[in-house]
Amino acid sequence: MADGDSFTVVHDGIPERIRLFGIDCPEKGQAYSVAARLFTAERIKDKSVRIVPVTRDRYGRTIAWVMVEGINLNYELVRSGYAWHYKRYLDDPEFERLEAEARSRRIGLWADSAAVPPWVYRN
Repeated sequence: MADGDSFTVVHDGIPERIRLFGIDCPEKGQAYSVAARLFTAERIKDKSVRIVPVTRDRYGRTIAWVMVEGINLNYELVRSGYAWHYKRYLDDPEFERLEAEARSRRIGLWADSAAVPPWVYRN
């Protein structure tokens, strides 16, 4: 698993790299990156996941909504404070609401008043 918003699934014996749509988790080396990766790993390990593809990125990954036992993993990462709503790629009122709620509760990465978004960290 690369980080909290990217992982590999295997279907019909073929691996497929998945990137969660509409969110961005902390990068390796950032605060909460390990927690985000573990959060995702715990939710998908040994489970059937439903991938709802949106597009492919320049790295060949499938950008998708991911459902695990009827729960939207993309939303759960934001709700739990382990991802930012990536507004550059998606304007979604539910992501807005979930991020605002996590911020107000100061959970996950929002416990850090100086949290740096991954797209800023990468630059």
